Amino acid sequence: GANREHDLAFSMAILVAYLQEGVNAGLDVDSFAPRFTVNAFGGSMEFFKEIAFQRAARRMWARILKEKFGAKNERSMLLRQAGLFANMGNENCTVQRPLNNLTRSMVGAIASALSGGMPIPYPPYDEPLGLGWSLEASQLSEDGFKILQYEAKLTEVRDPLAGSYYVESLTDEIEEAAWKELDRIEAMGGAVAAIESGYMQREIAKSALERQRRIESGEDSIVGVNCFVGESELEVETTRLVPHPYD
Repeated sequence: GANREHDLAFSMAILVAYLQEGVNAGLDVDSFAPRFTVNAFGGSMEFFKEIAFQRAARRMWARILKEKFGAKNERSMLLRQAGLFANMGNENCTVQRPLNNLTRSMVGAIASALSGGMPIPYPPYDEPLGLGWSLEASQLSEDGFKILQYEAKLTEVRDPLAGSYYVESLTDEIEEAAWKELDRIEAMGGAVAAIESGYMQREIAKSALERQRRIESGEDSIVGVNCFVGESELEVETTRLVPHPYD
């Protein structure tokens, strides 16, 4: 439910707390930072802003490791995100017209690839139905990002949009806002203090409420939910991977 600046700043603040605990325990940051794998974050449907968000995240991570923790191993400065079915994009999947989630997933995966990362797999299109993944949906989700990687070859060029005025300016804008928020959290005493005080929870709740307001007012369009809604909708068949306990 967090907005971009909070998503990025809160994530980095929590990662800094983990890194600091390791250093406080006497570990060399380069001995464990390369093993850090974070759950995927971001996942909005605003294509270029999502690309800029992912680029800003990698820049912030590299700077934190180098300047705050004195990392020397380049692998420590690479931001690794979780792989198969990371929760990136869950908020964009809808119960209404779940097949539309295939398109939403591909938009997100392409944005991830063009940001300089991997085309992170999104949830199967029937995830919002809460019935367990169907065989078809699971296969499509797995194959979709493989097609982008091995057939479309989107990952053969690292950060292909680098130098684009629009993408670079968006990246700078998002990163600057996130740094300001991260500085605010550090002034509170870090991520643990911000969580214990309820600050992070309040900000996330406010952002989620604003997002819901924008959807309900129609300011944010979601096809099949608050716009282009038909009188009759198709039912989606779900052949589940495992038997449902209530069957």
